[in-house]
Amino acid sequence: MCSSSCSSLTSPKLFNVSLCTSLWQVKQIITVEGQWYVDRCNNFGGRGSPLVWVSFMSLVAWIALYLYLVDDLKTYMDDSFSFEVEGNLLLYEPYGMLFPAKQTRLLQLWDEIGVPHEREKQVFGSPLTVIGFDVDPNAMQVSLPPAKKDALVAELRRFGVSHRRWSLREFRRLAGWCEWSFNVFPLLKPGLSALYAKLAGKERMEALIYVNLAIEGELHWMADWMERADGLLLYRSLDFHPDADGVVVGYTDASSSGMGIWFPEDSFACRSALPLAAPAATIFYFEALAVCSAIHTVADMDPVPSRLLIYTDNTNTVAMFNTLHAQPAYNCILRSAVDVLLQYSVDLRVEHIAGELNVVADAFSCFQDERVMALVPGVDILTFEPPQDALGAATQ
Repeated sequence: MCSSSCSSLTSPKLFNVSLCTSLWQVKQIITVEGQWYVDRCNNFGGRGSPLVWVSFMSLVAWIALYLYLVDDLKTYMDDSFSFEVEGNLLLYEPYGMLFPAKQTRLLQLWDEIGVPHEREKQVFGSPLTVIGFDVDPNAMQVSLPPAKKDALVAELRRFGVSHRRWSLREFRRLAGWCEWSFNVFPLLKPGLSALYAKLAGKERMEALIYVNLAIEGELHWMADWMERADGLLLYRSLDFHPDADGVVVGYTDASSSGMGIWFPEDSFACRSALPLAAPAATIFYFEALAVCSAIHTVADMDPVPSRLLIYTDNTNTVAMFNTLHAQPAYNCILRSAVDVLLQYSVDLRVEHIAGELNVVADAFSCFQDERVMALVPGVDILTFEPPQDALGAATQ
């Protein structure tokens, strides 16, 4: 694994504001330790700056890929990185050092086109820190360094105290920190639902905002799982084909009568009446609750599947589970599902199926026993209770 950086290009040239303030826009004034300076090097002072930089680095990456044949090059702003077979090294003469072959060719390209770089930023090894994460290409794992994880967990607990007040700026800072960590902990995205709902429509950065019980619960939920998590395994999520080894396939549906779950390979089917206290006229809620209930069944499977593929005919439910984003009224369903996925190390994919093809799960959800027996002769029909922690929206 190798990583290189050309961050010298972004080093700001600062001039005292008193000399040339009138010549520059307000967006080009930056503050360093209480002093105002004019930034003359496009240091992300305006919204167009990142676009200019990304366009430039994209061109450099294209040259590296197609002219210098640096395969598998990845670029994140001003950090470029890739992987190499161990022992495949080339001498980079200006530094008098052996680097992985791809890294040496990239440095040679930078020299040819005039991109400055620094010796101390040319690193390689395994694991390697890339944009703040520890990357182990041999284990196919990305993790948060222990010190950074501990700091984030501590901040979540400090921040997440109901009735405390923080400024909008502090709320956004914490949200950005969490969003960064989701590169390693993607399943914890439901932990920001209540926070984002609280911030909606607010613009004054110094305005004080109360932490409510929902925010407190979600932030502590994230902190609890972060403490237990090791990292993100990348390779298991690649193949969800229904015929792939280790993939268990299920179908779910909801109707005005109830919810149905069907696992055809295991001849397992169950159904449930709709919760009595559920919100009115929200079929989406029941469709999502059916998927969540299907996920909870993995706890009773032997062995527990490593990958779970669930089909539903509700596109909103597909989007909700694949983005892990939901409005607060539905977020309890996501959190309940994620608890199971993390506890049993199950990878999930939810995909859409046309309603006319989802006939078996539909028959179960409608309590149409004769139709069920015609479709799946001899099947045993069981009942299930939706997970209680997923009924928050229904019981409020």
